[in-house]
Amino acid sequence: KLFGQLGEAALFSFVALVLYLGALSRDASWSDLRPIVLILLVAGAGCAVLMQNHYSVEAAVYPLLPLIALEWTKRLHSSKESSSLQERSLIAGAVAMIVFFPIVDVSMHLGQRIQFASNAPDPTFSETAYSDLRFEPYLVALETSRLNTVSDGHAGLVEGLEMLRASGADLPGSGTVAALNFANPFPMLLGQPSPPRTPIWLHEGRSYSRDRYVAGEVLFEDVNFVMLANGDSVLREIYGEVLTRDFALEAQGNYWTLFVRQ
Repeated sequence: KLFGQLGEAALFSFVALVLYLGALSRDASWSDLRPIVLILLVAGAGCAVLMQNHYSVEAAVYPLLPLIALEWTKRLHSSKESSSLQERSLIAGAVAMIVFFPIVDVSMHLGQRIQFASNAPDPTFSETAYSDLRFEPYLVALETSRLNTVSDGHAGLVEGLEMLRASGADLPGSGTVAALNFANPFPMLLGQPSPPRTPIWLHEGRSYSRDRYVAGEVLFEDVNFVMLANGDSVLREIYGEVLTRDFALEAQGNYWTLFVRQ
């Protein structure tokens, strides 16, 4: 993802710099190089923001770079009272380029609203804290999950919820549930508090790695139940020793292995 964002930032920066340098007059001074620094700073800031999550609205940062170049070279200005056709075309193109991304983003949100209204609440979760939870039919039928995780798949959610209920994790005062997977939906579904020391998401290469991770003694502090995704070999490798020492194997399913504190 880093290389992808760097590529986008480099492409738009290159176009902006070519526009700017091509429009400079022959008697340009050192002060005329300031926009180059501005363009590179904006590109770097956009890359840092979009590295987190690539939303359509934030993606408008990159098309701003050619606009900055045109603005500094006064290509968007006219000494005449009325703008020329060329300048009006440039302004119209710049505006269209900027508003395109929010239009796409808003359209996506409207589409999600329509999807929500067209799907009925899943009865599997009717007795959870999120009884209005809805799934697309194809996600319910999907046996595998995205991102090699089970916490975002319907089958994994159902199995995990059933395993935790069978072990009493849904009872008041039973303790917190940690999930060794990309996300931990179980505190939300059970209406229980979240583990105080556990990250809200575990993404290899982003929030942890084999060399850098939260120690098990800290991660599982005040945790009574641990759900380990069966396909997550890295987290099993990192925390397997702590799980074996401090927890007992309670149940094992197709997607999850449940450990309960001894």
